[in-house]
Amino acid sequence: MDIESGEQRKIAGKRVTYTSIIVNTLLSAGQLFLGIVGNSQALVADGIHTLSDLTTDALVLYAIWQGNKEADDDHPYGHGRIETAATVFLGLLLAFVGLAIAINAALRLTVPATILTPAPITLVMTVITIFSKEGLFRYTIRIADRYKSTILRANAWHHRSDAISSIVVLIGIGGSIMGLPYFDALAAIVLGTMIVRMG
Repeated sequence: MDIESGEQRKIAGKRVTYTSIIVNTLLSAGQLFLGIVGNSQALVADGIHTLSDLTTDALVLYAIWQGNKEADDDHPYGHGRIETAATVFLGLLLAFVGLAIAINAALRLTVPATILTPAPITLVMTVITIFSKEGLFRYTIRIADRYKSTILRANAWHHRSDAISSIVVLIGIGGSIMGLPYFDALAAIVLGTMIVRMG
């Protein structure tokens, strides 16, 4: 890789990741706030998941910064392998977050008094999340394919998995509003399990 193309790769990677950080920050704030005031365990779980995405975005930025460096005495084969290590760490982090979400939701199911019907506004937030995450996927995968970046490709599919997870949340909230109160908590458990598997 020549210096110019390497620098372009680095700039493009930073741009798409900073975009992801901004979107995830806004989404997590909306999900957590509306999930709490709107009585949706699933939306809160999704908000925690989105919040964890900020950590993975920071990891991606670090991998891009380090992976673009040339070989030196300490790294005779270059720094590119950092992308691979970061990808593995990303998967482990997702698995941990997913397990925590599933366990928390399962515990709440054992206490019927904590099962409340979500407010309709939580549906709106979930739809916004789905479209936002799908948009991030399309943007990130385009840059990943252009520069053949494994860490950006992993993060792109992470965005797609987020969109799919939010569809589960949408079903859970919708079911609860329609008179099936346990659907929201069940969606939180399904969401946590999906995150573990994707990790």
